[in-house]
This record gives sequence, C-alpha cells and structure tokens, in this order.
Amino acid sequence: ELEEAHQRIAKLEVQQIRQNEIEKKLKENDERYRLLAENAGDYIWVMELATMRISYASPSVERILGYTQEEALKIPLERRYPPRSLKKVGEILEEELKKEEENGQNKIGMRAFMLEAYHKDGHLIWLETTARPIQRNEAGAPTAILGISRDITKRIKTQELLQESNEKLSTTLRSIGDAVIATDTESCVTLMNPIAEKLTGWLLTEAKGKTLKEIFNIVNTHTKKPAVNPVLKVLESGKIVGLANHTMLIAKDGTEYQIADSAAPIRDSKGKTTGVVLVFRDVTEEYQVREVLQKSEEQFRSIFENAVMGFYRTTPDGKILMSNPAIIKMTGYSSFEELAQRSLETTHKLISRKTRAIFKKQIEKNETVIGFESVWTKKDGSPLFVRENAKGFRDAKGNIAYYEGTVEDITEQVQAKSALRKSEERYRHIFNSGAVGIALISADRKFTSANPRFCEMLGYREEELQRKNFAEIIHPDDIEKSTAFVGDLLQNRPPFLKFENRHVKKNGQILYSQVTISTILTESENEIYVLSIIEDITERILAENALRESEDKFSKAFYLSPHSISITSLKTGGLLDVNKGFENTFGYQKEEVIGKTTYELGIWKKPSDRQKMIKIIENDGYIKNYEAVGKKKSGEQFIGDISAEMIEINDEKCLLVIVHDITSQKKYEHEREVLLNDLAHRSMLLQTAANISKSVLAILSPDELLQKTVELIQQYFNYYYVGLFLVNKEKDFLILKAGTGEAGRKMLAVNHKLKINNKSMVGWSTSNAKARIALDLNEEVYHFENPFLPKTRSEMALPLVIHAEAIGALTVQSVDKAAFKDEDIAALQTMADQLAIAIQNAQLFEQAQKDIAERIQAEKALKESERSFRLLFEHSPLGTYIADP
Repeated sequence: ELEEAHQRIAKLEVQQIRQNEIEKKLKENDERYRLLAENAGDYIWVMELATMRISYASPSVERILGYTQEEALKIPLERRYPPRSLKKVGEILEEELKKEEENGQNKIGMRAFMLEAYHKDGHLIWLETTARPIQRNEAGAPTAILGISRDITKRIKTQELLQESNEKLSTTLRSIGDAVIATDTESCVTLMNPIAEKLTGWLLTEAKGKTLKEIFNIVNTHTKKPAVNPVLKVLESGKIVGLANHTMLIAKDGTEYQIADSAAPIRDSKGKTTGVVLVFRDVTEEYQVREVLQKSEEQFRSIFENAVMGFYRTTPDGKILMSNPAIIKMTGYSSFEELAQRSLETTHKLISRKTRAIFKKQIEKNETVIGFESVWTKKDGSPLFVRENAKGFRDAKGNIAYYEGTVEDITEQVQAKSALRKSEERYRHIFNSGAVGIALISADRKFTSANPRFCEMLGYREEELQRKNFAEIIHPDDIEKSTAFVGDLLQNRPPFLKFENRHVKKNGQILYSQVTISTILTESENEIYVLSIIEDITERILAENALRESEDKFSKAFYLSPHSISITSLKTGGLLDVNKGFENTFGYQKEEVIGKTTYELGIWKKPSDRQKMIKIIENDGYIKNYEAVGKKKSGEQFIGDISAEMIEINDEKCLLVIVHDITSQKKYEHEREVLLNDLAHRSMLLQTAANISKSVLAILSPDELLQKTVELIQQYFNYYYVGLFLVNKEKDFLILKAGTGEAGRKMLAVNHKLKINNKSMVGWSTSNAKARIALDLNEEVYHFENPFLPKTRSEMALPLVIHAEAIGALTVQSVDKAAFKDEDIAALQTMADQLAIAIQNAQLFEQAQKDIAERIQAEKALKESERSFRLLFEHSPLGTYIADP
C-alpha cells in the first residue's frame, strides 16, 4: 500500500511537471504579444473606462511623451491633456457610446482623431490617435479601450508654417504700391494684385485664365495704335522688357492711364521660363506735367531762336503807326496791316491799361523811358515780355505827338528766370521732400550732398555720407557693376543711365534700389558731378521673388504632383486640362481626354456620385475628402479621395479637381483594423484563458472544479450554454457533471447522460479523442437534439484527454451560427487540456486523501494488534517462543 501511494505521488509530480510546461507555453505566448506592443513605433495604450486610468502603456510612451511606462500608468488624464483635449475625448466617447446605445451593442468601431497632449517637460505636442473598445462586461458595455497614438507635431507645425508663408505672400502682393500681373507661357493671366485690378478695371476672378491682351489694352498715347505686348516680347527674348514711352493703358471702363515699368520672365529652378510677371505703375500725372513742360519749352525755345530788336512808333492814344517785321513776328501777326488794327489802349489792346499808364507817365516826366519792361499780348493771346527804350516826340504846341522806341523780346529771359526759379524750387522741394533718394557725387567719387530721403533710406546722416566714397555703401557684389556704370557716364556722357543695385545700410541690411545717374556740369564746366537718384524697390524685388516662388510652387504643384489634377466644366463634366498625375491615375493621355466629358470616358463608376459631389460644391463652393469609385482606361476600379473647388474660366464655372488614389490606403486601413481586432481578440482570449486557468488550477475538489470551470467559460465568452461530461467506470456512458444556467441545473437534476457513440457530438468527440465543431447544426450528422437547449445553432465538443485517452468532453453551445473562430477553438482546446489535467489532479488528490486515511486506519489496527499480541505474549501462563524457521 505504501508503494502504491508512492506511485500515486510520483504521478502527481509528473502531472505537475506537465502543468508547469503548459504554463510556460502560455507565458511564451504572452511574451510574444508583449514584444509586439513594446517594439511598435507608435504609443500603444489601454484605458479602463471605470477609472479613466491607463492600465497599459507601451515603451514608446517615453519616446513620444517623455514618461516611463510606470509614470504613464500613474498620471491622471487631467495632467496628460489640456482641457480642450479632455473635452474632445469626452465628446468622442459620449458620441460613440450614444451610437452604440442607438444601434445595438458591439457597434463601436475604429475611431481616429487628433488632439494635443502634454509632454513630460511641459510643452504641448499633437497626437494622431485611433481607438476602439477591447473589453466588455457581462452586459456587453465597453470596459476598456485600446488606443494607438502617433506624434504628428512636426506635420502640424509644417502646415502652420506653409499657411503663414502663403499669407505673407498674399499680404505683400496686396500691399505693394505697383500693379503686378503674372501670366503663364500662353500669356494667360494667373495672378493680379489689387492695384492691377484697379488700373485695368478687371477683378482677378474675371481675368484669371484670359489672355493678357484681353485685359491689358495698351496703345500709343499719340497715335492710339496698339502697343507691343510686353509679355510676348519677354517670352520671345527671355529677357526683361520695359514698356515703350508714351504708353497708355485703357481700362475696362474706358479710363485712360499713362503707365511705365517693365516685364520680366519667371523661371523655374532649371532656368526654364514658366511665365511672365508684369510690374507697372500709373504715371499719368507725371506724364501730363512732362508733356506740358515739353510744349512750354518748345514754345519758349522758338521765341528765343527768333528774337531780334523791334522798332515801333505809336500815338499817345495807342494807335500803331509803324513797326518793323521783328515786332510783327514777335506779336505773331502776318503783316503790319493786321497788327495796325490793334490798339495799345482800346479794344484788342496789346498791353494792359495799367502798364500803358505807367509808361506814358514816365514819358511825360522824363521824355524817355529806359529799360521799361512790360508784357504785351500777342495775336494768339499769349504774352510777349519786352524791354522798351522809348522817347516822346512833341508837336509845336508841346504836346506829345507820338512815341518811338525799340522793343527787345525778353520773353525767353523772363520765362527762363521764372522756369529756373520754379525749377530750383521744384528741385529743392524734390531734393528735400521727394520720395526718392538724391545724392550729388564729385568726380573723385565722394558724396557732396544727400537729401533727407537718401539719408533715411541708408540710415546715415548727411555729414557721415560726406566722409564716404560712394562704393562704401554699395553691396560688395555690385561694386564692380556700379563703378562701370559711373565710368561709362563720365566718359561717354549719355543723358542718363539706369540700373538696379544693392546698397548696404548703416545697420548692415540690404536695400534693393532702382538707380538713375546723370552728369551735372558747373558753369565753367571745369567741374563735373554725378547726380544719383535711388528709388527703394526692396518690396518690389521681394514681391517679384515671392511671386516667382509662388508661380514655381503652383507650376510644380500642378505639373509635378503625383496626384491627379484636372480642370473640368461644372455643367458638362468636360475636361479642359489635366496633369501628368491624371494620366498616371486614369491611364489616359492628355490628348485623349481634352474636350471629352467624364461621362464619355466612363471615369465615374456611379455617375450619381458626381451629381452628389456637384450639389455639395454648389452649396459650399468646394468639397474635401469626398470618396468615390473611379474607373481607369483599362477598366480597373479604384477608390479616389476627391477635393474640388469652383473656379471661373471665360465666364464659365469650372472645377479644379484633385483625385488621390487611396485604394492601397483603404486596404491598409482595413488590414490594420483586422489586425487590431485580431490582436484585441487574441489578447482577450489569452487573458481569459489565463484567468480561467488561474481560477481552476487552485481547486482540488472535483465537483467544485467542474462547475466553476463551466461558469467561468460562459462568463468570459458569453456563450449560450457550457457543459462538462465525464466517462463512467464502465466507459460506456458520458455523465453530465456540470452545466450552466437553468438548463444545466435541470439536466443535472435528472442525471443527464449520453452514450459514447456517434449519436451525439460529445459522444463522437470522446470516442475519437478529437474535437468536433459544428458551425451550423442543421448540417451536423452527429447532433443530439437536446430539449433543454432549443436555441442552440452552433456547437463545439472538446475532448478531455489524458495519456491519449479521453476521460470526458466539454460542450460549448451558441445561439449564433458560425460563432467559433480558429483562435476561440485553440484557446478553449488549451483550456480543455488544462482542465483534464486539473480533473485528474483533483481526482488523484481525492484518492490520495482516501488512501492516506485508509493507511492511517490500517496502521492504527496493526498497532492495536501488535499491542494485543505483546500483552498475550508477555502474560501468557504457557511457555511461548518465536523461532526462525
């Protein structure tokens, strides 16, 4: 008996070793899933909804948020997220729970959102998070959430910088004082700033896409003939082109402007011309002043060239008695007869009454006048400035009979003095108050004077500049060019030279300028000076650079984008233009689709998708992230993410459409969701298996073990029914030992049993020591119609095997068809194997207890027998001995 007990104890030890091996395998499986989570680049976490605390955080939390795994589990949500993010999380959770309540349990799917979170060092970062429930309670309500978070702070900041850059560019174009128009290589307008809109009378929305000729109507001021289109000249030559003199812009409403400036090519990084930028300004007032001044100077020059001394004789009452041809010419008459019809005092007088009175008074007093200056009125009404020397001749009565004198035409002198005075006043006003910088430079390249604007632009005082050579304020890279221009000016004496330059301010900043230089000679012409006029064009240059960069970006965005970009008619769906991305996406060449509608090409799998999209655009003006199924030329279908915006081309409403093929992305998202679901399900199965194993392995009472096992399986897996059968001693029947629910209690009460044969699934499973799964009982040949379980639709019978022999079977039943997955079967079969070991352990333990009790009782009886024998042996009156045979 002792030997038998030792054998049983040895068996228990072997069984314990097997149990340890099974637990080791479970730990290995747990380790694999742990390694998957810990080596993921994203931060994986689990949050318990009851406490709103993190119960698991992957190691990536330290790289993304700065917290260790232990710290992440301890820190409450209000310290992890700012209030706005907490509010957003609460709203999303409330929204998803409400959806589940409305649509039925287990309806919460994957949810993706962005929110801000605190890094351990206190700064905020942006996280892109996807989350879904991972565990539920008995009522089916979520109890824990599995989430994956990714740091997208850099992406968010890049988007913000891009938006800021675009806003700065837009502000610069709106603020620049000159008008700016940009075109493509077809001379079609792509961009206009507000000044250009004002001068042309066209809004950008009206002009965009039109040729420059349509909106930029320029003619010669004098002939009214169309002027040469500067954009076409730039496209032909590839060089900067200035507008011709006397160029007039006729606005849309007929308003006329004198304009001046230039057009320049827009080049990409490879130097290829991709468009033209036209920068111009309104110089109407300047032009009018220049025209008037030019005419006046021509008039004065004519008077000066023809001036000679004139002789006349007049009566005191103003009648002209005689004049030489010079006076006739001075006064503008064709003949003396015509001049003689005029009077110096009466109607059509040549001189004012007041001046005539002063002249006569001096003659009366002094008999003569010397150097008497006055203004005559010529035939055409223009003034004639004269200097007279005259003498009065008296008659016999002593009365003045007539005057004789000479007339010097001093109109040129008077006008010259006046013009000089005005010119000096204008020059002084321009010099001191002008909007441009003016400086006078001596022949030895030293500053002699500079106006306030020049000083302000460069940050120097005038006395500081007077101590400098002009090259000291020029950018080092421009000194050679500037010196060459000044040398050319001094050597060849052109009227002026104009060029762009870079100056260095006192504070080291760069000033971009338009420089005009000319020479000024002193009266003796012994000294020569350079007059330098600089205009600050920094904003224009920066705007041109920004515009060029913007055009480059637009060109690259349209032509180099890997995504499909097209322009279509809103009304017909006809394609007006497409990029290379369109060709790659749909498989058509550009020439195959231009002019055709999207319906003719069959691009839309469902034409109604386009109609829905059009309605949204008509209401909102744009659409983003609209998903629809498209068809390629080959017939292949793909999922497209569509963004479109309404634009106008030639007064026709069109759509700028961007299509992103997201077929692979959708496939990835689906696979990712399946993987997460599978991961969550496997995690739940492992956790459940571990919990059940932990609970049942500690139970040594067979009856308690069996009932506890089926109840735990039903509780964790939410099955309709779970029952456990054991083989009887005769090994011909399976006896129900434990069952769940009311049906289980009723069957236990009637000692429910099944024959070990092919009449039931558990009978077959036990007799063959194999699992049997029926996903649809209507198709199962070994199904036993149990009246206690009428709702069963699928069943799984798992044998309890010890040493290749089935000692019973576990039946798991569901009200749903196909309720069991491969991982469910594997997990439950593992539990069944563990359960078989646990049952055997419990039975062996119970038997060992009985054996120990029997041994104790036998030893007690033996000792009593030995005591009785000893008493008999020692106190017997007969001689008694014990001998060895």
